Amino acid sequence: MKTLFKINVKRLAIHIPLASKHLTYTKFIILTTPRTGSTLLHTFLNYHLNVLSLGEPQNGDLPAKRWKAYPKLIKAVGFKAFYDSSSRLPVKEMLSQHSKNESVKIIWLRRRNKLRQWVSLKIAENTGEWSAVRTSLNGSPLKLSPSEFAEYVAKMGETDSQIQDHLTGKRYVTIFYEDLTENTELEMKKVWNFLAVAPIKPASLLKKQHPQPLNELITNYNDFIQMTDQ
Repeated sequence: MKTLFKINVKRLAIHIPLASKHLTYTKFIILTTPRTGSTLLHTFLNYHLNVLSLGEPQNGDLPAKRWKAYPKLIKAVGFKAFYDSSSRLPVKEMLSQHSKNESVKIIWLRRRNKLRQWVSLKIAENTGEWSAVRTSLNGSPLKLSPSEFAEYVAKMGETDSQIQDHLTGKRYVTIFYEDLTENTELEMKKVWNFLAVAPIKPASLLKKQHPQPLNELITNYNDFIQMTDQ
């Protein structure tokens, strides 16, 4: 109920025609890849009355259109920017388009366990379920390709290196999915401080979709044991 209340309060404030508005709020980008908990972070951010987290920009929806004047209640506004091996734009070009203004802060959301991330991606592609408010146990275990996973890890490693080089000297904070889910309040305190808003205890209606052990999600799990220590 609190989540819906805060969202509705912000919506009301944003749409009041005569509300006093400003452009001096903190601007941010959630820089991430699929299956890193970006929707979870997005809901944590929107639980804060002073933060507005928007979805991924669509074609033609430039940052300038999103970083418009908002009521003074809003102290931080941002959106998701996805990158992966199949991105339409090269990473450096995508970043330069979204963060030409050096004042834009970047939350780099990552996941340490690449096998978990990749398996989650494969399940989502197979089921069409990308987020849920309950644990999802639907679907049969998948038989996956170790060579495809190895290629995925290699490409993601190259992309992460490019991003690390590009972020040098910029204002950014790195958040890992594992820390966000296991030490939520502590990690979100880092985010609140980074965005210059008062820290609060975050909440979300989302649940982990597939908490089962990997050997219950992959029929040929033994093929992956030598490829990861996760």
